[in-house]
Amino acid sequence: MPFMGWGGSPSDPLYGGGLHLTLFVPIGCELSSERSSYTFQMPEEWQCEQQLALRTICLGAQARDEFHVLELVPNEEGAAVPLATLKPSVLPMVTLVGVELTPPVTFRLRAGSGPVYISGQHVASKTPTHYQPLPPHSDP
Repeated sequence: MPFMGWGGSPSDPLYGGGLHLTLFVPIGCELSSERSSYTFQMPEEWQCEQQLALRTICLGAQARDEFHVLELVPNEEGAAVPLATLKPSVLPMVTLVGVELTPPVTFRLRAGSGPVYISGQHVASKTPTHYQPLPPHSDP
């Protein structure tokens, strides 16, 4: 279920000062030998600041005891960047802090058969264009 809130803080990368609406939507995907890549696209009708904040990458219970390498594929030319290397007997899960990407973002399972689960939040923020401040409150 999405969470919406008003406000923000100066340390928030989506904060532009003043009042704005921030929407947090949980996202997730599964990569395996059947589906080895996934691209997170932002909806075209959403004309606002957007980020994909990654939270966890973990292996499923059915994952074989082999190395599973997840990489981030650039949208333009360039080399893919390894994001996590997991192995059930050594490191079955990683928690990510501060990994915030601007959509579109493509993930690819470079090695291993999975399943590998990726979870995070889609964060969208916009300053309302028709915002009018409320008049000062006075007690009767």
